[in-house]
Amino acid sequence: MLFRFLLILLAFPIVLSAQRPGQFSSKEYLSLTDEVKILSVFVETPEGNWEDDEIDYTLKEYAAARDWIVTEAEYYGQQLEFDEDYFSRDNGSVIFLDKTPIIGQSPTKTTNAVLDKLNYRDLEAFMSYNRVTMKEDKFKILLFVKSNNRSHAFNYWSMADVDLAIVYCRSTYGMITDRYVIIHELLHQFGAWDLYMGRSQTETSAQNAIERWPFSIMINTHQNKGELIVDELTAWCIGWAEYDPSYAEFNPVKNREIKKKEIKIDPSKTVLKIRPRKKDPSKEKETGGG
Repeated sequence: MLFRFLLILLAFPIVLSAQRPGQFSSKEYLSLTDEVKILSVFVETPEGNWEDDEIDYTLKEYAAARDWIVTEAEYYGQQLEFDEDYFSRDNGSVIFLDKTPIIGQSPTKTTNAVLDKLNYRDLEAFMSYNRVTMKEDKFKILLFVKSNNRSHAFNYWSMADVDLAIVYCRSTYGMITDRYVIIHELLHQFGAWDLYMGRSQTETSAQNAIERWPFSIMINTHQNKGELIVDELTAWCIGWAEYDPSYAEFNPVKNREIKKKEIKIDPSKTVLKIRPRKKDPSKEKETGGG
């Protein structure tokens, strides 16, 4: 059976504002605390078929991911409970999408396409039926996709209209998705930053993150799995801990600006190679003998 696994997460307390990193305190995030409500839907696509044992594996890994997060929350003195029955009308539904969501596609369109298959006109209709609102009850949507690709997430500080994370069954390199990839994307949904070198971190900040939190789940999801943790910075991002001024170094918005400046070309050091234009024989002047 071919499917995608959609999770819509609804958590409390209410988020006060959807601000970009560097402009908020941990209290302004939708904290990963208290009760989290989940709708799970299996979505079929042309990418391939999911066998029953693959479904069982994914569900077990997702359950293990939830347990892992709850345990980490307890370490930081936070109470967290996952409620999977709130959206019982649609829980476990199987739908089909004729296109696989990928990076660059509108998260709003993807969300509406999924909900349309569940007989809702769009996200607004879904919220109306379930008596929830985007302003008071922040939705989190997570798709488990039968495809090999790079898992990614949109959340409220990404300025997208809807929070959406897409977790593929395998990575681009064919590594099977497990609980740690699921955890990584779920934490993104509640504000966690990537701490590895890439769009969010410079070479320097990424190295400093490794030195400070070598076992952070936001740095790595496929090595030292038994030792992975929610680091102190991530704990602040998701509303579990207090802010430390040293965290400013890892601000994704600031680091993206730094990276833009790093790749600018210095005209004084640029050598332009101009390819000679080919001559058109028909336009050359005739030259004759004396």
